[in-house]
Amino acid sequence: REVSQAGNIIESLDLAENASVAVQERVIKATAVAGLLQQSCTLLEKMLDVDVPSVPSVVSYTALLNGLRQSGRIGQMEKVLMQLARAFRSRADNGEDIGLDIIAFNTYLAAICDAANASYESSRPRRRRPMSMKQRRSPSDTKSFNEYLADAVDLLKPGVAREKYFTTTGPDIQSYNTILSCASRVKARSVVERVLSLMERTGTKGDIFTYNARIRLASLTTDSNSDVDNNETIQLIDEVLAAFNLQPDMYTIDLALVPLVRAGRRGEILQLINGCEGFVGSSNRRRYLNALSSFLTTLVKADEVEFARELFYSYVLPLIPDDPPNPAESMPQIESGPVPIGKIKTAQSRRLQSFTLHFNTLIEGYRRSASVLSNSQIDDERLVNGQAYLMLSEDDDPRRCAHDLFELMIIRGICPDGYTTTSMIGLQETASGVTQLWKRATEEFRIRMTPIIYHSLMTAYGKIGDPSSACWTFDRMLATQGQRVTRKSWNVFLGSLSNGSRGDDPVVLDIFASNAAVGMKDVVETSFEAVKATDAKDNRTTVLTAIDGMDCAR
Repeated sequence: REVSQAGNIIESLDLAENASVAVQERVIKATAVAGLLQQSCTLLEKMLDVDVPSVPSVVSYTALLNGLRQSGRIGQMEKVLMQLARAFRSRADNGEDIGLDIIAFNTYLAAICDAANASYESSRPRRRRPMSMKQRRSPSDTKSFNEYLADAVDLLKPGVAREKYFTTTGPDIQSYNTILSCASRVKARSVVERVLSLMERTGTKGDIFTYNARIRLASLTTDSNSDVDNNETIQLIDEVLAAFNLQPDMYTIDLALVPLVRAGRRGEILQLINGCEGFVGSSNRRRYLNALSSFLTTLVKADEVEFARELFYSYVLPLIPDDPPNPAESMPQIESGPVPIGKIKTAQSRRLQSFTLHFNTLIEGYRRSASVLSNSQIDDERLVNGQAYLMLSEDDDPRRCAHDLFELMIIRGICPDGYTTTSMIGLQETASGVTQLWKRATEEFRIRMTPIIYHSLMTAYGKIGDPSSACWTFDRMLATQGQRVTRKSWNVFLGSLSNGSRGDDPVVLDIFASNAAVGMKDVVETSFEAVKATDAKDNRTTVLTAIDGMDCAR
């Protein structure tokens, strides 16, 4: 409301008539940054719509273009550029050496690429999450991503940018890389080839970002099982490694990880990461840790768990202090007995939590490996291929590796979070193991229970063959989560019951004596018996108490 009021005040001041050019420039930038794009556009138009236009500074009109890009107003961006072009031509006719800055032109190209990405994503059969404001297309926008990319490539042709928008120079390397990056994301190989051809015609040399886009496209469109010698991805990576003027960045390494691992060239990966550690590790610790996390995620998604473990123990673990944080630093008076790790709040413990993601990624990789190896529907041939696919040694048990990593995490003073808990729940083989982990998560780790954790608990109990504990868990969820219990929650619960109804002898529910009910009795504030006694007042648990003693099939 205050921003809107400020916009109304600015409009009433008639700055185009009563303020200097310097003041108007500042207002254009300030209103654009604050989201008052209409006021910013109006003031700019008034500055330019005179016989001798006063062109604002690069910072001012670039701020406006960035604001329009974030709101997805490509048409308005083009209108602003055309207004600026007319003003620049008018000033140039008077002998001034002036023109549109290339940064503004690149901002417009980036906006077109944003629209192309959004069009591509919206054309896919299913989306997992809604588009951001930056990606959202206008309701009247009917262009396909190919049409957007064609428009962007046309602007790269020699002389077009100068003729249309009166730019000071032709497209630079960032202009080409912007379109290459977008085209690689949408797998538009023909567009990439056109852009590379234009770069060759204009004598523009590619940089590491150019190669990143090309490697990304090759990795998305090349069969990972193709001959290594003919693999386009490997060939591009080799070009980067052989070029003395190209310094691979973290994104280059991330793209090269899986191809090089599967080509048996692990030593080259280690050399690349060592170089990354040298020029990033000392200057920006957070960036380096994020890079290592990204590397682990890439390898785990490709089921290269063994090499992910090697990187973890070689680069991540040495960064973690051997001695855990001292709870006395934050809790001067400590009661008898060990202090729960979830209650330790020190500067060191907060720094250590930045490693939680690294542990979680590798633990989740082991969980996925265990799930594949324990799938009874996999035939012998698939199991052999799967063993090679998972890249685990014969002596390695994914469950044991995950448990060892989990305990190492705690020993080093890193408190598990909800994601760690759900992954570890999926690795348990007994109902008592699930219950014990649930109890530790509540008492020791102080983890806030969420629907996702409850879903993982019910799924684990169901797979293990303890639907009674799944029922008791669902009751706890109903009692504590309220409106967060959704249709998916009911589906998970019913799925757990269905696991107990298979075969000719379905499991008979004994909810009150289940492993979860007994193991969590002292942890949960309201006991199941107490809830059962209040069924007349609260219909929430009526269904659950009604099915106690029935078999799962019924």
